[in-house]
Amino acid sequence: MTDPHLKPFLSRGGTLLLYHGWNDQLVAPLNSVNYYNRIVSTVGAQTASASVRLFMMPGMDHCAGGEGPNTFDRMRVIEDWVEKGQVTTKARSHQGIEFFVFSWFRGCIWKFANANRPRYAF
Repeated sequence: MTDPHLKPFLSRGGTLLLYHGWNDQLVAPLNSVNYYNRIVSTVGAQTASASVRLFMMPGMDHCAGGEGPNTFDRMRVIEDWVEKGQVTTKARSHQGIEFFVFSWFRGCIWKFANANRPRYAF
């Protein structure tokens, strides 16, 4: 997906959840950041902030795997956002790691349940 012209999709009430791992070695993580920024430039910041979210996952490889919280309940994030109007900022990965996720423009912070493991903040 490279076309940032999402106005027809967004004008019909569409919402878009994007996520990308910072440790992705197949697709450069900044490609997703650049795509998100092009969406904001195309549809406007207000429309983008209401309808598009980009979650950059610290330590996640390509789609899953890696040292960080790399799997989480994406459907719950979408359901809470679309059906309840709640943007999820805290989740528990399937590995038991609690982390806080914000959309790209707010940054990303998470912590390990096991304090002996390294912590990353982006």
